[in-house]
Amino acid sequence: MNNIKISVIIPVYNGKDYIEECLDSIVNQTLKEIEIICVNDGSKDNSLQILKKYASKEERIKIVDKKNEGQGYARKVGLDNATGKYIMFCDQDDKFASNDSFQIAFDRIEKCDTDIVIFNFAYWNEKEELNANEGYIPSKQIFKSSDEKELLFKYFAPWLKIYKKSFLNKYDDWYFPKFAFIEDPPLHVQILLRANNITYIDNILYFHRTTNPKSITIGKKYTNKHAEAFCNFSEKIKNILINEEVLDEYKKSFIYFIVTQSFIYIEKSNFDSNVILSFQKFIKNNDLLIKSTIANYPLNNSNTYPILSIKDILYVKSMMRLSELKLIEYLYKKKYKYDNEKTVKKYIDLNDKEIQFIKKSWSYRIGRVITYPFSIFLDFFRFIRNYNLLKKSDLFDSEYYLAKNEDVKKAKIDPIKHYLKFGWKEGRNPSEKFDGNEYLDQRPD
Repeated sequence: MNNIKISVIIPVYNGKDYIEECLDSIVNQTLKEIEIICVNDGSKDNSLQILKKYASKEERIKIVDKKNEGQGYARKVGLDNATGKYIMFCDQDDKFASNDSFQIAFDRIEKCDTDIVIFNFAYWNEKEELNANEGYIPSKQIFKSSDEKELLFKYFAPWLKIYKKSFLNKYDDWYFPKFAFIEDPPLHVQILLRANNITYIDNILYFHRTTNPKSITIGKKYTNKHAEAFCNFSEKIKNILINEEVLDEYKKSFIYFIVTQSFIYIEKSNFDSNVILSFQKFIKNNDLLIKSTIANYPLNNSNTYPILSIKDILYVKSMMRLSELKLIEYLYKKKYKYDNEKTVKKYIDLNDKEIQFIKKSWSYRIGRVITYPFSIFLDFFRFIRNYNLLKKSDLFDSEYYLAKNEDVKKAKIDPIKHYLKFGWKEGRNPSEKFDGNEYLDQRPD
């Protein structure tokens, strides 16, 4: 067939229970100028025979038979054999939502002339019960990843998009690994960072099955294999951000992603100790990046994405500070139920039972009475010293600080005093030429 508009690629591995329903949803599409590339990835059941039966009746089906190397690499093999103007992917146990799904996706990418179109989906099961995914509303119709940073860590699945093949052909290093346990997120990040333009439609074009017992994620208790896969692909994403020279631009979104998602994995593992320790090792290996990011991170009183809650900050601190056994005990017992700064402060100050015991002793209380006045004087002396140092320094510009911070200007507060007490904690810049990232790079301590 000439003038193929869409090549849809289906990796198939032991899919005899679902592949027919999947294929039926594709061959009946109203858009007829398509090719259906089924990559049989070394199936041990009769999947290949089912594919051949369909191919004998439907000339648009191409079968690529290969040894088992994993779903990610099967997608690459399918892409290498595709001849369509646009590319779509489908998992063997899923299906498209309606017979005009292809036409809707095709019309949008043709109209907007974007590198990719992201569309919405719904979860479904054999009872035909649907649970629509919560849609995403971008700030404008056509955008880049830098315009919608939240989207870089959402909609990971390859089957949620239609791609311009000429865009995919520009690169030969797409993340299609062999035998990866979870391979989608790094590929998604690569694609969104490299796309010159993107658009999103809220139409539900795809049904993602929730009842496949062979699924590695849906409805499963997570194991250490899931945790290790998360850590591996998160490290790969970090390297992609470094290679594309955008780590500074996206590091808040990246930290938000690994902090919030890693705890979800811990919850889904029912607080399995091996899962907790895997994530603790990963977070400690990235402690400099995490610390430098959350030092000036907006908390949940901000309207700016991404927002780490007090719970998230507490989780990171517990991962970095507690010994392995105490961390497991703490997370399992508390199950992440802190929700205010007072609780956080109490936890950070009174972390260990030994410290709690000492602080309750009379010797400690008497010592505090004796040393407290001196500590107050010492704090006052340090404040005066820092105030004078900052006043003389060219790193602080009072006029710039007041111009950038209307609340300080309206309150008629000394800008230097405000910065010393609050501004540095809130990530407010002391002057136009001050570069916080450069400062942290030069002073990793």
